[in-house]
Amino acid sequence: MKRLFVILTRNSDYVSKCVESIRSIYQDDIVIVDSDSSDLSYTDAINNSVTSIDLIKNKNYMDGAIWYIYKKYKDYTHYSFFQDSTELINNIDFAFNMEVCSIQYFNDVFDHWRDSAMTQKLKQFTNLDMPLSMVGLFGPMMVCTRNFLDRAYELGMSNVLPEDKVSQNSMERVWGVVISHLGYDIAANSIEGIHRGQGFRDYRYVVKKYAERV
Repeated sequence: MKRLFVILTRNSDYVSKCVESIRSIYQDDIVIVDSDSSDLSYTDAINNSVTSIDLIKNKNYMDGAIWYIYKKYKDYTHYSFFQDSTELINNIDFAFNMEVCSIQYFNDVFDHWRDSAMTQKLKQFTNLDMPLSMVGLFGPMMVCTRNFLDRAYELGMSNVLPEDKVSQNSMERVWGVVISHLGYDIAANSIEGIHRGQGFRDYRYVVKKYAERV
């Protein structure tokens, strides 16, 4: 098993803490995918703690980072995709034993205002329809294998990319639909279980903070 921890960041005050939390438990490789931050001062503090800081012009949020990593870092068997506003507080070895594992999941229904644009892309590139109800992939953050990403790529998911915050929000639902279509259960296979809102604080493995950015 060769694992890669991936942290997506942009103009964040949290990324150093995220790196420190992973390093306190794991010595695996860590790659920062920086989506065009205007302030790169954080790099001085973490440069020796990570494998690479990749400065890219990513405009597609977590999905852009996922497919960038998939195409560049091919020699890994397992990936952990975190937002920079997360912190690891216990080892998550059990998550690496699954093909795909959510950090958190949630139950939701189709919303035309939020989901219409990504529904069209989903249909266009994967031939899948968005159902009236679904299990969403919170973040969308996950721990997954290379094999899972291969299957998602073959389905066409690398073309289903959000371009704004509303579309990124919808991608949490899109990923849930795709993961279910591929035969996986992110409700049964979840690190923190169901998402309980921003006030929830009883985290066991991965703490999620809330950083409002456009």
